[in-house]
Amino acid sequence: MSLIETVNVQDFGINLEEFNPSLSDYIKSNIDNKVVPESGEVSSAASITRMDLHADDNEYVRKILDIVLWITPRVACNIASNSHMPGSFLEAVSPELIAQVSQNSGWHPRAFELTACWGILYDGAQGVISHNHFPFTLSFSYYSHTSEESAPLEIENKTIPAKEGNLTLFSSHEQHEVKGEENSGERIALVGNLSYNPRLLL
Repeated sequence: MSLIETVNVQDFGINLEEFNPSLSDYIKSNIDNKVVPESGEVSSAASITRMDLHADDNEYVRKILDIVLWITPRVACNIASNSHMPGSFLEAVSPELIAQVSQNSGWHPRAFELTACWGILYDGAQGVISHNHFPFTLSFSYYSHTSEESAPLEIENKTIPAKEGNLTLFSSHEQHEVKGEENSGERIALVGNLSYNPRLLL
């Protein structure tokens, strides 16, 4: 199983008490569909927005996406080596490491682009069945609203608690799900996908 990386956006200067309610309100105002499971049972399905929220250039969405793009080179290097490289996610990946990876591995840590972004709302026992985001390269999830009873994100049987302020990145081919649990309360997340595109460097 590849690495799963989680950071807290407070480390990047975001005040969760001011930020998260505004992001949650924006996501809720754009809800327009359901993630209907194979069973067709709509009541157990989470609600989603359209898949291009990043196109609106909303300031709260943009702040999360800026952090995603900032940490992606380090996350990509960690996943590729299946280890944690020295340093903090607050630090930029050094030019020397980028050159080393490019020369030795044939890919560039900065050649990732955002290709989809949407909001998702779970109410009570609603969830999302096990799935993956292939053929995208990396996926992310940021919870802007949760409760202590909120069901976790499960990635390849690894449990990632649903905690406000935490941003999780993982390989898109990994199977993941959110199991519907009674008394979970309302949960709101901003999620998305990134693709590897070497043409960005041309």
